[in-house]
Formats: sequence, C-alpha cells, structure tokens
Amino acid sequence: MRIETITDNYIKHFFSVQDFCDQAEIDNRIDTAKNKDLCQTTLNMSAEHWTTNTNSLMHRLYVKKDFSNNNGALVAVYENDRIVAVSSITKLDNKTALGGRRTFILKGHRGRYLFVNGLLPPQLDWAKSNNIERVLLAVNQYNKSVYRLMRRIVNSQSLLGIDPNNYLRKFKEMPDLQEIKGVQQHVFYYDLC
Repeated sequence: MRIETITDNYIKHFFSVQDFCDQAEIDNRIDTAKNKDLCQTTLNMSAEHWTTNTNSLMHRLYVKKDFSNNNGALVAVYENDRIVAVSSITKLDNKTALGGRRTFILKGHRGRYLFVNGLLPPQLDWAKSNNIERVLLAVNQYNKSVYRLMRRIVNSQSLLGIDPNNYLRKFKEMPDLQEIKGVQQHVFYYDLC
C-alpha cells in the first residue's frame, strides 16, 4: 500500500482516478439499492458525464481544478498500483480548510481504517504546510454510520486498529449542525495551532 498526496500534475493520475471512479460507481449502485439517501455519493464519484457533472470528483479535479494553486490536495491510497481510497482537503479561507471531502473507500477495503490511518494524516500535513489554523471534517446527515464512527473516535472510545494517539482523536464536535457549502452537516474541528 502506498499513499500519494496529489496537489498538481493531475493528468499523470487521470486513468487511475477514472478507473477508481468507475469502480466506486459500481459499489455505489449496490449501496444505493439498499439506501436511497446515498444518491449524492453516487453523483460525487460518478465518472459518467464527468465534464458536466459539477459534483463529481473528476470534474472537481480536472475541470474546476479545486486543488490547484495551493488551494487543496487529493490523497489517494494505492494498492497494487490501483487507487482503492481517496479523500481531499480544500481551503475555505486562508485560515480554515475542509478535510475529508469526496472521501470514498472501495468495497473490500472498508473496515481497515484507511481514512483514519491513511487518508487523514496527509491532509493535516498539507494543512500545516499551508499555514491553515483549523481543519473541519463535515459529515452529511444521511451518512449515519460515518457520523457514529466519528463520534466514537472523537469521544476517545477504544477501537481496534486505531492508534490512541491518532490525529482524529484531537478533533472536537461542534454542538449544532453547521452549514457548509449550503448543506447542514455535522462538523468536527481540529485547531492546528
């Protein structure tokens, strides 16, 4: 397993990202059949019509260039030269960044704490190197399982596979839902300084 933080030269990763999004879309179709609230996740990962689907990871990466000019980073976990998990961080302003954006872990790789142990630390490193003072992690209301897991970790409940000194343990939960990018979400924050 290798972890790459992608801040520029996205073209080099185009086919790997496209392959990942195709596989994520297949995973999402199975999940969406069970839970209709996951339709937004399907849009976020869809490689189909990515040039016009403004929500898709590929559109954000290759059309909007969300992570260009020190505005953010995409972190990818590779296994056998294929991306199996992604997550991104982008600046909201000069002091605050939103991490955990467009996070997706392929089936067969979930339950291994790839976000906590692999995807999150490089995002926090990127934030520190860009003089960000506060990192937010937002969890959509429909994503109940991720929200419960975040609360367990933040509240220092013991979980196998997570180092007790992990970055995520330093996050705190904001007491009320917060509006981030026009959506009411559960928000966790970490003050870096």
